[in-house]
Amino acid sequence: MPGVNTNVGEIATDDVAIQGSNTNMQTTTDKGSILAVRYIKDDTFTTTDVTSVALKNWFADYVGTLGKFYKQRTDDVNIKWGDYKGATILGFKVEAINEVAEKYQRNNNARLRITPINGSTNNFNVIVGGWSSASNGNAVVSGGSNAQGSVNSVTIQDLTTGVNISMTWTPGYGQGSSSIRSSNTTGSPDLIFPFTWTGNHETTYSAPLYFFMGPQATRPYGANYPN
Repeated sequence: MPGVNTNVGEIATDDVAIQGSNTNMQTTTDKGSILAVRYIKDDTFTTTDVTSVALKNWFADYVGTLGKFYKQRTDDVNIKWGDYKGATILGFKVEAINEVAEKYQRNNNARLRITPINGSTNNFNVIVGGWSSASNGNAVVSGGSNAQGSVNSVTIQDLTTGVNISMTWTPGYGQGSSSIRSSNTTGSPDLIFPFTWTGNHETTYSAPLYFFMGPQATRPYGANYPN
């Protein structure tokens, strides 16, 4: 199951179409492709079985007003291309490093590496606790954090569309565990996703976790998202 297509993420305000000129949802760069944006979270559909009502209902359920799609599931009247303009699915990849174990537990150097993906694709702000950094979609590393009982808010802001999503991170200590918790902007609230490592938790980043705006569809969030 192929990974996310980072060429798309926000439906353009012109040249909107079901799939655009490229029928390959994995590689298309057509910003007006409705199905390319849907493909970020759902790869079970075919282009021959998507009716206008079914497509509208999917966007109402899995994008909704959080992602700037305002047509309601109960509104089947006058469905048009313009309903999809500007709709977006913001997401991010996140990796963790634990605080280095030390006698007085004062290193405060646990950190996250966050890569915004999709959305407007090039203009983001990343906030972890009281730390923030602008990003063009390349990896962003957070500042240090104390792992002893601390919980840090994590927010990804798409500065072009105004969409933002948030989670909370519990840093790890030494070779211990670390996790990130979902909110109602990233699936269901209070789902806990643990970070996993193949190397030293204090010196190497964990395996990546993937999250997207709104409820999960056929592609699972976390470590099981195809990449």
